[in-house]
Parts: sequence; structure tokens; C-alpha cells
Amino acid sequence: AGAEFVFRLYLEGGFEAVNRAFQNPPQSTEQVLHPDRYLAGDPPRATPPPDVEAALGLGWMRADEGVLGELLTGVHLGAFLPGERAKEAAAGWGGDRYALLKDPGGKDLFVLVTLWDTPGDAAQFFMAYLNLVDAKSLGEWDLVLETDSARHWVGDGISVYLELDGDKTTLAIGPDRDSVDAILGAGGA
Repeated sequence: AGAEFVFRLYLEGGFEAVNRAFQNPPQSTEQVLHPDRYLAGDPPRATPPPDVEAALGLGWMRADEGVLGELLTGVHLGAFLPGERAKEAAAGWGGDRYALLKDPGGKDLFVLVTLWDTPGDAAQFFMAYLNLVDAKSLGEWDLVLETDSARHWVGDGISVYLELDGDKTTLAIGPDRDSVDAILGAGGA
């Protein structure tokens, strides 16, 4: 994708356009994967980090936070979905933030809030993630919540919550239902 990005810049303005990219580099993998968004100056949408520590109680610490971007969103989906389906579902990415927390016993909790270009893009990701869970869980996780806009699965040592809200999706993956419910109940995600 990087070579294609540079080639597109070259086609738009020769080596001067390529050199300008060193002064004004892409702000996201979305801009590299879709050079037209870079050329149009379409920045990633600002997404605040999930505020979840307080809801989990003592012992949980933020181990990492950051942005996945369109590329890693597609890679994550592609672990369980066909490549084209994963790329299409990630293509409407607009911005995201994740938080990874750990408890003293070494358990992890991951929360990802993604803003999509349109509600249709968010819905496409939501549907693709439902397929991902089906493939990953091999039907062994219990579906404990099912609405038009949310799902919550619980399995042995895992709890997965997915929500669609307009142009936003929230994904929470934790070691058990209590920890995931705690952050959802507090509105932290």
C-alpha cells in the first residue's frame, strides 16, 4: 500500500508531491490505503480514549492505549474472515481509540471505540464482527444479549460485547461478564 500511495502522489504532482508528503505525512493508515483521502486532507476523526479504569475497581491498570487505524482493524477482521470481506468492513474507518487494561492476576480487558465515516460503514463493521465471533467461537460462546444494535457473548474465560450506535461501534473483550458489564454499566465505553 505504501508503494501505491507514493505512486499516486507522483501521478498527482510528480516528485514535488512525493517530497511534500515528507513534510506533511499521512495521519493514518486510512490515508495510505486511500490516497484520495490524504490528497483531500481528510484527517482521522478525533476519538477520546475509553474511560474505564474507575468502573473496574482497584487493581486494574491501563497497560496500553492508542489507535488501531484502518489497517489493523482489517487485519483483526481478516484473522477470521475472508480478506476482501475484512478489507471492505474496515474501509469506512474514520477514527478510533482503544484501551488495554490488566489486573494484578494478569487478566486483560480490551475496549475499542471506533467512529466510522457513515452509519452504513458502522453497520457493515458490526455485521462483519458478528461473523468473526461466529467463526472464532465455533458456536461455543453463549449469546446473553441480542438486540438490533448490540450483542454480548460469554464463553470460558471470555466475554465479548459489541454495540452499534449510529456511526460509532464499541467493542469490549474481557475475561468475564462481570468486568465487561462493569465498564458498560458505568458508561465508560
